[in-house]
Amino acid sequence: TISVEVRHTTSSFNDQFSLPQFRITDFEPKEGVMNQEVTLYCNTDLSGLTPVVRVGNKKAIITSQNNNQIKILIPGTLTHGHYSISLTVNNHNTSAPSPFRFIEIWKQLPDHPHNDKVRMISFNLDGRLFSGGGQRASGTELGFMEYHPGNNTWTPMAAMPGNSPNIVHFPERGYIIHDKLFYRFSPIHNIWYYRGVFPGEGVTDQVAFSFANRLFVGTGKDSSGNPLDEFWMYNESDNTWVEIESWPHGPSYGGTGVSFNNRGYVVFGVNGSGGNYITRLNLGPFTWEVLKEIDIDGSDTRLHAIALPLENEILMGLGITHTGSSNQSDLYLFNPQNNTLKRTLDLPIDRAGKPAIAISRGKIAWIGESFYTANWPSQPPGDPQWGQTLLQFNASYLP
Repeated sequence: TISVEVRHTTSSFNDQFSLPQFRITDFEPKEGVMNQEVTLYCNTDLSGLTPVVRVGNKKAIITSQNNNQIKILIPGTLTHGHYSISLTVNNHNTSAPSPFRFIEIWKQLPDHPHNDKVRMISFNLDGRLFSGGGQRASGTELGFMEYHPGNNTWTPMAAMPGNSPNIVHFPERGYIIHDKLFYRFSPIHNIWYYRGVFPGEGVTDQVAFSFANRLFVGTGKDSSGNPLDEFWMYNESDNTWVEIESWPHGPSYGGTGVSFNNRGYVVFGVNGSGGNYITRLNLGPFTWEVLKEIDIDGSDTRLHAIALPLENEILMGLGITHTGSSNQSDLYLFNPQNNTLKRTLDLPIDRAGKPAIAISRGKIAWIGESFYTANWPSQPPGDPQWGQTLLQFNASYLP
């Protein structure tokens, strides 16, 4: 009953009155990953109202609201499984008729502590994960930490030696070349050991990888900024360097090396011969084999990409175009056994380019910001394009 009182006189209207019952009648798609856009269909127009949508107990971002449709982004802090989608309007709660299936290919982790840095290095040493170094807009950073995925914590380790941004690293062996000075990190003793001087001409933008108890490094730029085609091999057993067969694509820089199944692979880079390639260094004699050209629609040659060994494939992509005009967020899986390359799910955040952290173990990779944007370092720390986001990629859930 609705009653109206005017000057002590009351009139009543006894017809039934009720607030509209808002419901989610359907949604699509029914499954997806973090930042997946999902459209909710409601039974009535929600224009002018302020709905709240949750997936499980996580609040979702509403990207658009039009008549009886609401578009949301799936939160990245969920774990693999099924979740109800609920809608709250004017303190009235309702749920979708079926659950949403979250596929944990990408998962957002708590922020990492390496704030406002780019071009860091990462190691996987006997299953222990390390990351550090890098550059800030204000200078070089030498802090170094161990990452513990089980509880997502970081432990400070011995600071990296040197004071230069020109660092080449070998992810599976713990070595770095820092302005031609050669060091190895011992995780057991938490010490950086000096191992001598790198004899090559390269000082920046080189390719590095390791296999068969040997390190390989080459291409890049010399101290005058000239691209190189040299390639060197380091033998750990006698602490010696030997120059090997030159890089087959001419003077080049900015490629990315990765070790996989006792071979070395190089992807992307600005090659003297032009084009994006996947090239392999084979065992004895150490010779180069061009496996395939990376044919990506609309792609320019790129540098500072990632290449991470997973259990059966190599995860590769990201980086920036060599002109610095475009950051890339695309990712691919390369299968060396059958020489196939397929696109996988892109990095699920807006910022891309060269991530500060890129490290893998088994079927899981961890990729983190700050990302190397095209206009770094003129874009200062604190800008919204910078951040501390840490993402986990899990190949176990790939279709």
